[in-house]
Amino acid sequence: MTIEEKSKFLRNNIEPLSDLIYGKGYRASAYLTDGTYIPCVKFLNPEMKTEFAIKRFDQESKKESAFKNSSKNNYKRIVESFVTGENNLNEYAIDHIELSPFAFPKNILEQIHGETTMSWTGFCAKMNDGKVFGFGSRFLFDFFQMPEG
Repeated sequence: MTIEEKSKFLRNNIEPLSDLIYGKGYRASAYLTDGTYIPCVKFLNPEMKTEFAIKRFDQESKKESAFKNSSKNNYKRIVESFVTGENNLNEYAIDHIELSPFAFPKNILEQIHGETTMSWTGFCAKMNDGKVFGFGSRFLFDFFQMPEG
C-alpha cells in the first residue's frame, strides 16, 4: 500500500478515537515489509504531539514544567519522555493495514465510564454468542486481549 492508500484505508474503514494530546488515532493491525504481523497499531498524525513537545520545552525554559521541583535534569527527562516513552513504526516499514480484532468499536468504548477501583477501570462485555467476559485497564483503552474460542 502507498501512504495515500494507507491513509484512505484508515479514514474509510476505522472510526477514529480522539485524544487531547495526540488528536485523532486510528486503531488497526499492520503487516510490516518483512512479513511481521502487529495486531495492535495506533496510527497518529505527529503534529499534535510535536506541538505538545514544543509547549513542554517552552514551559521548561520558563521554569513552569511539570518537573520544576525535581532535582534531576529536567530537559533530559522531557526529551526522554518524548523519545523513548513509546514504541513507534515508520510508515515506510508498513506494507499494508487491516482491521484489528483487538480494537473495541468506538460506540462500545463510549459506554465505559470512570474508575471502578483506584487507578483501574474494570468492565464486562457481552459477546455476540451471549458469553460475558471481564476486561480492565489503567486508562489504556486502545486494544484488549480477546478471549479464545
